[in-house]
Amino acid sequence: MFMIKSNGRSGTVSDCVFENFIGYSNAYSLDINGYWPDETPAAGNGVLFTGSTFNNWKGTCAEGATRAPINIICPDGNPCDGITIENFAMWTDTGSYEYYKCESALGDRRCLRGGSAHTSFAVSTVTLNSAP
Repeated sequence: MFMIKSNGRSGTVSDCVFENFIGYSNAYSLDINGYWPDETPAAGNGVLFTGSTFNNWKGTCAEGATRAPINIICPDGNPCDGITIENFAMWTDTGSYEYYKCESALGDRRCLRGGSAHTSFAVSTVTLNSAP
């Protein structure tokens, strides 16, 4: 449904609202990836995401146990800050569980962590055993 990918460079995405998304059998649902593996890393600290809200997302993902419906992987050199995820109700088409995956992403709820701005952290996952 929604993907932003990068691998290095620099820039800022700030104060965005992404709401009212509905999709079914998505390969990727909410995916921000600052280490996209199909690209050669470019010089720079990575793109900074700050103050972004994702609200009212519904539907299904193709394989929630393989590809996390929430996958927010931010650059360690430029951790995301102020990310909010609300009313996120996506479930997997296959299997009995799904997981959310975040890295260096600060914010509210799911696999995001609280803390001071621009603090990196290793991958954090949250597993769900029933539909949200």
